[in-house]
Amino acid sequence: MPEMPLGGFIPTYKSMAGVGDSKLREDILWDLENLFIPRRIKDFNLKEFELPITAQELKPLLSALQINTYFRSFVAKKFQFDKNEMAAIVEFLKNNASIDELVLEKDGINASSVALLCDAMTANKSLALTKLSLADNPLDDKGLTSVGNYIGSINRGLVSLNLARCNGNKAGGVSVGNALKKNAHMTATLNTLDLSSNKLEGDGSFSVSSFLANPNALVSLNLSNTAANLEAIFSALTRGCPQLKALDVSGNKMDKKASVALSKFLTCATELTDLNMSNTTLLPDFLKDILTAISGNPYLKELRVNFGENKLGVAGARVFVSVVDKLRHVVALDLHDNEFGDEGVAIVAQGLTNNNCIKHLNLDANFKTRSKDKGKHTIETLSSLIASENSALESLSVAGGAKSELRVDILPFLYNLGTNTSLKFLDVSGHLIGNKGASALGKALQTNEVLETLKWDGNTTTAAGFATFIVGLKRNFTLKNMPLPISDIAAALKGNEAAEVTKLVSKIEKLILRNQSPSSQFLSEQTEAGTNSQFAFLASAGREETQKIANKIKATGRKIDDKKGVMADVAKQDQLLTGLFQSKDDVQQQFELELKNQLVKFVTSCNPLFSSLKGELIKKILATINSNVKSLDAQILKRLNTFLEYGGKDLPEDEFVRILCGHAHAELCQKANTAFHSTVTITSDYLYERFLAMLEDIEDEMNESIKSEQTKAEPTKAEPPKEEPKTPAKGTTAAASPRIASPSATASPPTTPIIGVKPLPPPASRKPVPPPSSAKPGAPSAAAPSGPAGDINTAPKVEGNLEHLNKSKPMGQAGRKPPTRKARPPPPSATPM
Repeated sequence: MPEMPLGGFIPTYKSMAGVGDSKLREDILWDLENLFIPRRIKDFNLKEFELPITAQELKPLLSALQINTYFRSFVAKKFQFDKNEMAAIVEFLKNNASIDELVLEKDGINASSVALLCDAMTANKSLALTKLSLADNPLDDKGLTSVGNYIGSINRGLVSLNLARCNGNKAGGVSVGNALKKNAHMTATLNTLDLSSNKLEGDGSFSVSSFLANPNALVSLNLSNTAANLEAIFSALTRGCPQLKALDVSGNKMDKKASVALSKFLTCATELTDLNMSNTTLLPDFLKDILTAISGNPYLKELRVNFGENKLGVAGARVFVSVVDKLRHVVALDLHDNEFGDEGVAIVAQGLTNNNCIKHLNLDANFKTRSKDKGKHTIETLSSLIASENSALESLSVAGGAKSELRVDILPFLYNLGTNTSLKFLDVSGHLIGNKGASALGKALQTNEVLETLKWDGNTTTAAGFATFIVGLKRNFTLKNMPLPISDIAAALKGNEAAEVTKLVSKIEKLILRNQSPSSQFLSEQTEAGTNSQFAFLASAGREETQKIANKIKATGRKIDDKKGVMADVAKQDQLLTGLFQSKDDVQQQFELELKNQLVKFVTSCNPLFSSLKGELIKKILATINSNVKSLDAQILKRLNTFLEYGGKDLPEDEFVRILCGHAHAELCQKANTAFHSTVTITSDYLYERFLAMLEDIEDEMNESIKSEQTKAEPTKAEPPKEEPKTPAKGTTAAASPRIASPSATASPPTTPIIGVKPLPPPASRKPVPPPSSAKPGAPSAAAPSGPAGDINTAPKVEGNLEHLNKSKPMGQAGRKPPTRKARPPPPSATPM
């Protein structure tokens, strides 16, 4: 008989909903049938369903869980259970035999309720609970005592125990510590213990230490804010916790004895990766001992240390720098809120400039002590830190806060971010950098190609700042994570630009989403984002210039000598470029299809590869066990082989398809599109360049032709010569000639003005009247030299004398043009009259 979906939970739930005042929820049924069954969800989390869930609606769910063997965990967080609901939970735990994880956090469970809960779990011998979390419930010492009694009475061990923030004091701590020691299975099974924010004090600390001192499998220990005796805790860890990876003792007071005990533990810890010593009143001398112990342990790898909120000051910064070169195993360093000031931050940054181990640095809230003289130096050292080729820094947090704002002083650092090639995470929140800071970040993002995460809230950014930031974000494709600056957005929405801010925030979200998904980046409206668009050439400078010159040539209306057909080609340039980009798109589509086919073929070879290597791993495991463990017979090994083959996790073929044919395919297609686009762009730029050169040649030839025609037409439009004619002398005659019977050769009026009388210009509608002259026609003018009559061959040429009039027109005295007479027709013969 085939197994029923969800272990028959749905029909059981339906039947239980008809008992008493229980109610059936159709939407919960839909979730179970359409979400839980297809996804094979085995965690029964009440948050999966639409809230709120009333007591009448919760009761049939818990009743169905009593006899269900499918679900493996029950999770209820932030529910305020009343007595009836707690009674239903107690009844469910009294009968269920499959739940191995119970999470009841922040549910208002008090000491009496947890006592009933623990009694039910103790009575249910079939309940194989391995993970228990009752955090954030007001259990008090009585409740913790009930939990301790349950732990000490069960015949198995827990893997994880979370009793954080349960209002416990030393009595409750003693109960829990004694229970952990009493249960002999705990040393072999417990790997996570969280007793944070319960006041253990001395008695509770010694009780917990008695368990920790025994060799155990503990991997993570959280004793933060417990007023613990750290000397006792560290001494116990040295003796019994060789596998400890995460230790949190923040919020407890450190003294000299505790420092010595911690240093001793750090010299022998081999697996430690996380150490939280924040807010422990750590002195610079203690810090030096701890850092020296860390540097002297060759077995530590990729250690993350938190020394924040210890008021180390400049002295602590100097101590840190004195041993930083020896910290070869530390990859993350948290020094937030240590009152370093400008001087201390500069010392730390300068000390890390050549450190090639520390990848993550936190210097938040260290700028409360500012110095005008040293502030600039601090920013310079931070800039040098992120620019150093010897630095391994990938994550930097320099957030400000109350009385720790850098304001516009941080702008040079933000601009230097544009050339950084290693920083992947940056937090510059809380510095009140305003719109100038937003603009600086936007400009830096245009050239930065490595930053993946940016935090910059609390900087009083307005709509104008968001707009300038978007300009840079459009041209950046690596920034994938950026929490929205909520406080700045909220403040901006209160002003008159609420609608504009809403639009800008929406644009920011879309651009971040584009960067997060390669397929979204490839398929998005790329013209808006400033990326490759097949119509981008329509707005290019080359096209505009060629069109401008072509239109200018057409506007003359002249026939041009275009034997090469340049104008026709320019007229068709848009169709030509569209065809080129269409060819690019065709090739791109072919690449996408072929690449996907190749990846699918590759997937078919990946799955057998994984299966074969997994088989080899199983064989090696069985061979190792067979050669080292003599007490196991062949039947047991065969059974183990079956468990390993069918019980372990697999890597199905659809996962290869999803990753390779999904994300990897989209990423490669985007890169290919960029490469193909660059090929077409080079072609279009070259064509525009050639079109432009040929159009300029045509324009030059056309201008030369126009100029030549104008020069030939100049004699018919000649004006009087620049020299003003003089009155002819008595008794002289001038040689008459048809060539000098032109307007330029006619007599001009005297130009000597009458004193005191302003000369009037001639009427525009009347011809200028020549002045009276006693000279006979043909008599020489005053300008002619005295002597024999001039010969026509020696007469000056009129065209040569008129040439300069095309450039300037002479003006008479007082700004009046000299009057001229209309040219007379030439006489019938060249004979002088």
